[in-house]
Amino acid sequence: MDADPTGRTETADVVGTCAQVVEGLMAMTPEVKVKRVVVAQLKALGAYYFYPVTGGYGTSGVPDIVGCFRGKFFGIECKAGKNKPTALQERNLEQIQAAGGMAWVVNEDNMHAVTKVLQGETNDPECP
Repeated sequence: MDADPTGRTETADVVGTCAQVVEGLMAMTPEVKVKRVVVAQLKALGAYYFYPVTGGYGTSGVPDIVGCFRGKFFGIECKAGKNKPTALQERNLEQIQAAGGMAWVVNEDNMHAVTKVLQGETNDPECP
């Protein structure tokens, strides 16, 4: 490959870009990893979902991901490690359930079960 005036080659650009991507993945927080696994399942199912904005005019305590699948509303609170939802987040999850929706906390232990829960294969969102 031809070097440009700075001495860089196209290969150097590609290697540099790949290194930045890998560095970005390594810097990703555990909660972001959980969200990405959840979103990949929602996309594969064709579910409608979004990340609600809670600052300013939004409502605090709303789950990280809300959506609808096969006519059923759902709210998913994503946590990493041993982190637990706040009292306000718990109250919002309970209100969704009381209104007939599905709501649960997803972490590294059960993040691959979202598809099973939404498809009705399990009623236990804690299942791994």
